[in-house]
Amino acid sequence: MELHLPKRINPFFWSMFPFVFGLVGYYQIFISWEIPQFGFRELEDVWRLAFILFTSACEAAWIIVILWIGIQLLKKWFKSAKQKGVKRDDDERIT
Repeated sequence: MELHLPKRINPFFWSMFPFVFGLVGYYQIFISWEIPQFGFRELEDVWRLAFILFTSACEAAWIIVILWIGIQLLKKWFKSAKQKGVKRDDDERIT
């Protein structure tokens, strides 16, 4: 199964990815896996770090896609509410 995303997600995705990947990677390395307590004495530790970074990249990608879908749904909801003529408190003017 392939996940085909629209082309308009590309600018949003690549502008957010380094920031989200940095936060997720920091959390995974220093808090979740506690890598600084074990050190890097063997080749296995390098592959463990590579695995952590790979899973962090996947997690960051999913977070961004979920954020993008949520933003698109909110935009659609606000647009439909505006077209239906739903009045909000800030729309009413004091005369």
